[in-house]
Amino acid sequence: MHCPPLLIMTLAMLTLGRAFVTRRSSTAVAAATTTTSTRRALTMQASPPSPPAIKQMTVAQFDEILKSPEKRATYQIIDVREPNELQVARIAGTDVIHLALGAAAEWSPKVEAGDLLEPTKPTICLCKVGMRSMRMAMFLTSSAGFTNVYNVDGGITKYANDIDPSIPLY
Repeated sequence: MHCPPLLIMTLAMLTLGRAFVTRRSSTAVAAATTTTSTRRALTMQASPPSPPAIKQMTVAQFDEILKSPEKRATYQIIDVREPNELQVARIAGTDVIHLALGAAAEWSPKVEAGDLLEPTKPTICLCKVGMRSMRMAMFLTSSAGFTNVYNVDGGITKYANDIDPSIPLY
């Protein structure tokens, strides 16, 4: 079969052009991939580490700790409720540390400096229903360097309802 020279030249140019475009496209893709990978690596490097996860503690687990002097001694228990709330209902014991969340401006610098609490000791946070204590737990893990923090799920209200009905509800 005889092909006219013009057709051969056109086919050759199309083939070379396709190869050039393919080579150029794969180079651009490789460069974009490298740039994306490099950017991702730099972003990951520049990001601060995530704070440790806050663990949820059931009221049954909390009760088990409260009733065992050996277990209780291994934790620091922080109650973040306000003084008027503590007058109504409180967890017995001189080891419970009361840090009202409303007075955080007063005690937070001492906590961050490690002067008020022990950052390496497992810490249990308690409030009325678990919301304010979660805020405290988040502060401890993200700003004060604590690594082993628990939030009592349901707070003293759930503890009173499920475990100790002698504690008044408010």
